[in-house]
Amino acid sequence: MFIYKSKIQDLIFWTILSFGGLLFVFLFKPSYMMTFVSLSFLPGIFYLLFKTRGNLLQALIFSSIVGILCGIPFEFVNFLNESWFYDDSRYLFPDLLFGIPLEVILWYFFWTFSVVQFYEYFVDQSNTFKISRKILFFIPVLIGWPIIYFFSTHLIFSQAYLVTGIASTFPALYFLFSQKSIFRYTKFLLPSAFLGAHFFVKELVALYHDYWSFSGDYLYTFSVFQKTLPIEEVFFWIVASPIILICYYELFFDDGR
Repeated sequence: MFIYKSKIQDLIFWTILSFGGLLFVFLFKPSYMMTFVSLSFLPGIFYLLFKTRGNLLQALIFSSIVGILCGIPFEFVNFLNESWFYDDSRYLFPDLLFGIPLEVILWYFFWTFSVVQFYEYFVDQSNTFKISRKILFFIPVLIGWPIIYFFSTHLIFSQAYLVTGIASTFPALYFLFSQKSIFRYTKFLLPSAFLGAHFFVKELVALYHDYWSFSGDYLYTFSVFQKTLPIEEVFFWIVASPIILICYYELFFDDGR
């Protein structure tokens, strides 16, 4: 599904605000990660909130469950395996939960919310509150993820980013292969293009200003600004994450169409 003509102007404003926040960070280099998180996500989020409140509660619930409850164990496993590194001096709350900074937890929430909000406003355009019963599949995650902390010594393994990234795609692949019409895949084109471009620029700004760095075990790496950029980051976050999150949203929360 492609964008309605009436929303092209909104897409232009969203693009200006979202990339404008990143331009500000690039030019002025705020010291703290909290500022980077806020400026890289909130301008676009607030603009779409100003335009519509449709499915706001549904997006908030999804972002809390998938973004935070699933994001924390994903982050924790990769934190243990040193898939990426944070400079604690850049964080206001560097060790809030299991060694994970508050800013990173907020990052997962805003990242998930921004994808769902963009998808709902520009593509799905549904204003009906509905949550699938499949949300119950997340109960084991809610109950089980704290146990991960107590078995952390058994979670050290090679290629952690690759392994956890592949594991995160399984529900999305199930949803994609269950689609009866290939034309339904067109709903991913717009979010993938604009959000993928936004995430790519965000990655470049973060690496340039050392908001995070990569020093783990990877399948392949690139050199950007004389910094390491793993191919796992390019594929699983920049390219695939909008599609993965939309598939999770449709499969577990929305109507699956």
